[in-house]
Amino acid sequence: KKNILLLFALVFTLNLQAQNSLRVIKGLVTNQAGEVLADKKVEARFYDCTDNTNQEIIVESSSNAEGYYELWLDICDNEPFIVIAHCGGVFQSVDVFSFYEDNDEINFTFDCNYDYNCDVSFSYTYGAPDGPDGIPFNFTAINPNNNDYFYEWAFLGALEVIGDHLDTPLVYYPTFGQYTICMQSYNIGDPFNIVCEFCESINAGEAFESFGISSIASPTIAQAISLFPNPTTSEVQLDFELLKKESFTVEIKNTLGQLQWQQETHFREGKNQLILDFSIYPTGIYFINVSSPSGGFSRKVVKE
Repeated sequence: KKNILLLFALVFTLNLQAQNSLRVIKGLVTNQAGEVLADKKVEARFYDCTDNTNQEIIVESSSNAEGYYELWLDICDNEPFIVIAHCGGVFQSVDVFSFYEDNDEINFTFDCNYDYNCDVSFSYTYGAPDGPDGIPFNFTAINPNNNDYFYEWAFLGALEVIGDHLDTPLVYYPTFGQYTICMQSYNIGDPFNIVCEFCESINAGEAFESFGISSIASPTIAQAISLFPNPTTSEVQLDFELLKKESFTVEIKNTLGQLQWQQETHFREGKNQLILDFSIYPTGIYFINVSSPSGGFSRKVVKE
């Protein structure tokens, strides 16, 4: 009888350990001056650790009257999750957290720093399923200015990350599909100085392919960048605001970096609109690059 009671106690304890706990993330999004920004999109992304489905769960929050964001997560102990504040079309603030057994609340403060010049990017390749290990993905950090950077990655939903080289990690995903990748770039001479941080959504099909993801942006040049419809079957409309009038080079490139179209265009200060015809291009992924000597930005387009 004593052994039976001990067994019931052990099973009850294990069940308690496997249960999720409802926890809350609370915080503020501010600008460089410390002023509260109450109109941003803040979300947490995590995975269900109780049934090992690797199904991404997204919890979004709007700010209250005081500018505070609250995100409630039903999440297991020690399960890593990522919190993203969408600061605009050119920058997202990102951090990775975990809840421990004795904490039910995590506080954050994100600084929407529009002075970040995100000139790093990454490319990736993936191949056929590699036995029971999943789908192999090879990532490469691209440093166009050859500055002394090192990188930190966040691979949401990955089965395994082999990061022998920070700029070229090997990642295994369970199936083909859509995943979110986040990367931070640091200055080697000042490891606490984040040069750039951004998240990108990648879409892997069922054949070996290679893609380049660009995060080139100059927030001091362009703001409020939007692109629609995306995916498209014909035209796309690119809307953005400039802080000063300037001449830009507009390019359309494919995933191999091959130039499909180019034009020199003069844009005015304030709101601008650009309509591009994608009906002549084959189905695939393309990049619209808008650049000038002062900076520029890039956006990805999916042609169906």
